[in-house]
Amino acid sequence: MATGRFPPWFLPQDGVEEDGHMHVVYALDISRNVLKAALASMVSLSRHFSEPSSLTIHVIGDTVDVLEQELVTCFFKVMGNQATPHVQLHEIHTVPDVMLKYARRTLRPQDDANTDAFMRSASLQMTRFYLHQYLPPSASRALWLDADTLVMTDIMPLYQFNMVHAVAAVPDGAGLDDETLFLQQVSTNFSEAQSFIPAPGAHHFKTSVMLVDIHRWRQRQLHLDLEELAGLVHEHSTVDQMLLNLGLHSQFDELNGRWMLGCRQRKQQFREKHVWILFPSFAARISTGYLIP
Repeated sequence: MATGRFPPWFLPQDGVEEDGHMHVVYALDISRNVLKAALASMVSLSRHFSEPSSLTIHVIGDTVDVLEQELVTCFFKVMGNQATPHVQLHEIHTVPDVMLKYARRTLRPQDDANTDAFMRSASLQMTRFYLHQYLPPSASRALWLDADTLVMTDIMPLYQFNMVHAVAAVPDGAGLDDETLFLQQVSTNFSEAQSFIPAPGAHHFKTSVMLVDIHRWRQRQLHLDLEELAGLVHEHSTVDQMLLNLGLHSQFDELNGRWMLGCRQRKQQFREKHVWILFPSFAARISTGYLIP
């Protein structure tokens, strides 16, 4: 189980890992915009959740002390006397070398001047491949949320979604059109890489909001498939989305698109729910993110 800690003023760990407990995971750097967006996401999640005591928010980062001071403390202050979920902080684990080498191959020329920051960000993105290493053994599922996700409804129905695959997500209509040609162009060994070509007509999925069946992920050791694929691909423009789609052979349970809408589609609803008023300084960030309506 991943090591973590609760804020010292909050609650004991007793009962946090009992069966049926819900887990939501963020992986965050400590830039001001990311922390502001994450705070808005955590508050919106908590205020709409029907059973806060049965929820743990996991925050993964490489600077836990800053996350505690700048995010978690602010979160509990904003929540005040309202019922709040548990919050657990995790130091990011060392990412396997094959993944770091893959991430470095996605480095764009404009990122060369800030390679360290890019690699830290890439490492955080890839923690979604290893959620089973951070959550308790009893955890059956985890909901991954990007920091710029506002939750405008109770996620309990989403968490209880009937799954037959390891991941449930919203389909991405802009997926790769020809995986065979793509892998021929970017793989170092196509004879091995072609095993990752999904069945004809398979859809691709978005990775900003993902429901993960932790038991299935552990049983199938899916992170090892992703590492194998990462070792075969010598270039690509994204760190995680391509690996997840091809590494899982585009096998996922399709969520209704309402679980992940671009904020520009729902600005009026945001104003009605006072998100702009409550967090006016987050407006620019929120307008580029997603919401669970």
